[in-house]
Amino acid sequence: MKGIVVLIITVISVFSLNVPIYANNDQGELPTIDQMADEALYFAKLKRYEETKMIVNKMGELIDTFEYDELPLTVDEQRILRVAFFQAKKLLESDQVDEDDLIRVLTKFRLTTDALATEHDPLWFDMESVIMETLQDAKKSVDNKRQFQGAFQAFLKIYDTVYPGIILDVPIEKVKIADAQIQYLEQNADSLLVNGELSIELEKLQSMVQALFHNYHKDEADPSLWWVIISTGGMIILTLTYAGWKKYKGEKMKRKQLKSSKNIDSSSYIE
Repeated sequence: MKGIVVLIITVISVFSLNVPIYANNDQGELPTIDQMADEALYFAKLKRYEETKMIVNKMGELIDTFEYDELPLTVDEQRILRVAFFQAKKLLESDQVDEDDLIRVLTKFRLTTDALATEHDPLWFDMESVIMETLQDAKKSVDNKRQFQGAFQAFLKIYDTVYPGIILDVPIEKVKIADAQIQYLEQNADSLLVNGELSIELEKLQSMVQALFHNYHKDEADPSLWWVIISTGGMIILTLTYAGWKKYKGEKMKRKQLKSSKNIDSSSYIE
C-alpha cells in the first residue's frame, strides 16, 4: 500500500503543476479553495502538519461562511465538497494521524475541488494508470486469497480517493455499473475463486473502470440518481440527499442567468 501512496503523490505532484483552466470567470471562491487544498496537500507531503492543519482550518472557516447560493455550484455539488472537506478535517483532528491516510484523504479533497473548479482535464483523470495498476495486481493474485484481498483493498482505497471526481464528471449510469460490479466482487469473491471465475469478473471490472476514464465528460444527468453511491469495503460512503430534479433545474437556470448577466456587464465595461 505504501508504494501506491507514493505513486499517487507522484501523479498529483506532476499534474498539479499545470495551471487549472476554470470554466468561467464567475467562480466565486472556488479557485481560492482549490489553491488552498493544493497547499494543504503540499505541506502534508512535507510532514509539516501544523501548517497543513492551519490551512485546513482556514478553509473550514471559508466554507462555513458560504450560503448555498454563494458558490457557482448546485446544492449536490456543495454537499460533495463539504463531505470531502470534513473527512480531511476529522482525520487531522484525531489524536494519531496515519501519514498514508492523511495524504490519501487530502488528495481526495484536492481532486474534488479541482473537479469542481475546472472544466477540462481534471486531475482525477490522470489517476487512470494508478487505479488500473491496482486492479491488475488484484488480477495477478487471484491464486492467493490473502494477496488478492490486500490488492483488492488497495484498489478500493484508490477508487474511493478518485470517486468524488468520477461522480461529478461522469454520467451516473456508468458509475452505477462499475459500483455494482465492485459490490458483486466483494460479496462473492470466495465463491468466484472456488469456481475459477474471479479473473473473468475482474476483467469485467477493469473494462468498466476504464470506461469511466475513456467516456469522461461533465455530467449533465439528473442528480437525483447520485443517491446510488454503494458501500464497498474500505470505501468511505458519501450519503447524499437531494431536493429533486425540479429544484436542480431551477438552480441551473439561475446560474445560467447569473453568468449571462455577468457577461453582459463585462461586455458593456469593455465597450
